[in-house]
Amino acid sequence: MIAVLYFLVAVFFLILGHSIRVKRWNNLLPGRDDTARSIQFTSLSLGYVVNFFVPLRLGEIVRAGVFSYLGRQSFALSFASVFFERVFDLLVWGAILIWFNSTSNLKFNLTESLVVLVSVFLFFTLCSLIGSNKNVKKALNSLTGIFNDEISYSLRHFFWCLNEVYICFRKNLLSYIVNSALMWAAYLASYHLIARCTGASASMLIYSLFDTPLSSTFNALQDVYSAQVFTVLTLFFLSPVLFIFAYYLIKNKYSFEPGKVLRWFEFNNDTVPNKRDLFYTEEQYKMFLVRNFRNDVDLISEFYKKGMGNDVILYRIFHGGSDALTALISFNNSMYVRKFASELGSGKLQAQKKWLCEYANELVLASVASDKKLDNGYIYDMPYSHTSIDFYEFIHSSSLDTSWGYLAEVLNSIKDFHARKNTGLADDSMIESYISAKMAGNFNNIKSLSSIFFDKSQVVINGRNIDLDAISDWINDSARNHDFKFRETSVIHGDLTIENIIIDKKHENGWFIIDPNIGNFFESPLLDYAKLMQSLHLGYESLNRSINCHVENDEITVSIFRSSQYAAIYEKYKQWIVENFGQEFLKEVMLHEIIHYTRLVPYKFRKDKATGNAFTACMLLLIDEYLELENTL
Repeated sequence: MIAVLYFLVAVFFLILGHSIRVKRWNNLLPGRDDTARSIQFTSLSLGYVVNFFVPLRLGEIVRAGVFSYLGRQSFALSFASVFFERVFDLLVWGAILIWFNSTSNLKFNLTESLVVLVSVFLFFTLCSLIGSNKNVKKALNSLTGIFNDEISYSLRHFFWCLNEVYICFRKNLLSYIVNSALMWAAYLASYHLIARCTGASASMLIYSLFDTPLSSTFNALQDVYSAQVFTVLTLFFLSPVLFIFAYYLIKNKYSFEPGKVLRWFEFNNDTVPNKRDLFYTEEQYKMFLVRNFRNDVDLISEFYKKGMGNDVILYRIFHGGSDALTALISFNNSMYVRKFASELGSGKLQAQKKWLCEYANELVLASVASDKKLDNGYIYDMPYSHTSIDFYEFIHSSSLDTSWGYLAEVLNSIKDFHARKNTGLADDSMIESYISAKMAGNFNNIKSLSSIFFDKSQVVINGRNIDLDAISDWINDSARNHDFKFRETSVIHGDLTIENIIIDKKHENGWFIIDPNIGNFFESPLLDYAKLMQSLHLGYESLNRSINCHVENDEITVSIFRSSQYAAIYEKYKQWIVENFGQEFLKEVMLHEIIHYTRLVPYKFRKDKATGNAFTACMLLLIDEYLELENTL
């Protein structure tokens, strides 16, 4: 009877040890909400049983696999948490080895235990550096890069999960150590009691469990104890699985859940989210891992670090400009378009947000839901509508008349806004400074960047003979300021491209405008019209998606994919300008379009030289066309 009591109490302490282990496991899992504790107990118990019967500690892989499958977790995170936990337990086991070496007549190897402790320390050091040390990330990137894409991704995912697990471990260090102490106390009490029940050696039981990885506990005990004792020990090690199956049976049949016990398990790491959960698609997460382990330093990488935070899900990063990034995110069960800028562009982005709020009652503009200053950065969020579509996509999926109808509304609204917000006339000094800095200065800079064009006096682009000397003389002509006849200034949008017009049929006006560019040197209303000209004339949005420049036999070919829809709207747009302002106004709008190109080409060269050369070719084609127009008027 006493032996039965010892057995039952031993089983109780074993199950208690497993329960505390589940609680400790939650200390390592990022972003958990404690809904999977029974699944964790099941996977732990099954892994424990597999380790009892199978050598090489394969039960740990089974444990990670079962939790991944039933808990709908990535296997990389499951295995990383199990792997980290077992490495930590090596610390405990190393200490136990040293203790047994001095108290037991079993021959434990002190050197091996010290090697274990040093190895564990090096492992923890590696985990702490994965997310922050450039050299470690570079080494891991080189290691993962030797495999194919899928294996490389899996390895990067595993290494990143190790880093997340380590962050959770460090954050919950006290709780983890306390849970570990309680767990080991429960396990040792359990092994002591089962030893008292069976007459087996507690030291031998611990030795068979932890110091014989190449053989199973089953084989180790079978060779030592009688059939009766061995049967009792086997039932003891199977008891957690029998317990969890009984729990599931009672839960499903009687809808019984012990509330107080379940609340004891509660532990949430939502301040340390699982990074994979912050990306809506696996492709987005893969790109994050690639950029992270390559140590990329750019705006997207800055957004991953600062702009996402720990409480948003990233759906998409949109094509954008140089100083700010636009992304589609969800936050608090709502969708937003988030604008982000690092330290370099944060001032400009704050001015943009201020402009949107200041003129919200004067133009049809995107509304701002919230904004936030970051350490060396800034974000603001705009509500996202599932029925919205940027004007570029709308034009290519709707009729010409419908598309032009919307654009005409935008143009009339902008025209009235300019008239209401007129700020006077620009003087000669402003015009001269504008030409010198934005036109001549940038053009001369482009000449130094693009040798394939400017190492000769003439060049052939798309079959047109371009006189580069004539263009250079025209650009640098001191009398160029006389070409700027329309000198009215006003509050302007500054970046009125096709993509910055959003169509939303559920919106009160059916459309709205986003992303103003604040702080233009010369605040001329013509800049807004020239931005639309930039979009429609050569199909700037298509150029940004796919452009290349090819040189063969001293002839340069640049790919220009302007759609028929753009071409038709372009003609209507020119007609609208002439009808509202006259032919000379149209000519000057085209001059400002050229300046827009001289401003953007140096930025394109900063991205890569091939893109810079392609946009240089477009710029030269526009200037040549303008000079031809000038000679005919």
